[in-house]
Amino acid sequence: NHQCSRRRNQRYALVDAGFVVAVPKSVDAAEAACMTRLYMTAFQSIQLGMNEPRDRYDLNLLNGVSILVQNGNTDLGQAVIELATFLGASQVFATASSEHHQFLRELGATPLGDQSFGWELFINEKLGLVFLQEMPSAEDFDSFISIIDESKGNLVFMRTTVESD
Repeated sequence: NHQCSRRRNQRYALVDAGFVVAVPKSVDAAEAACMTRLYMTAFQSIQLGMNEPRDRYDLNLLNGVSILVQNGNTDLGQAVIELATFLGASQVFATASSEHHQFLRELGATPLGDQSFGWELFINEKLGLVFLQEMPSAEDFDSFISIIDESKGNLVFMRTTVESD
């Protein structure tokens, strides 16, 4: 269609203001696009983890919810930590190697070891959300499941990349 091909090169588009984010001129366009993808993935992962319907833009969305972010030092892990803290999570735990623990503290998370951290931390208080970025071994997977609140907790597997065959 000749008319459609001309539209691909138009300089302006009419877009609902609710779908637009102002990007400061000091931020590179490629960096802004990456941040949008990361934070949208983090935001959607949090939404998927919620059991009951809530206002997705409620700033108290995670009020009273404790979460664990596997590999909290990754870009996606950092985005989840920042959003969870902003949305009122009562406690944010994040796994990472010890070299990243200070940075995780600065983000507002309680750092834990890589994968084999002390599961006993969660014997008395189970977690509302657990975010995984890579599949753990079968044994560790069972451990992740064991720390989730059975009545209202969820495990969310999240990725920012799509692998092709």
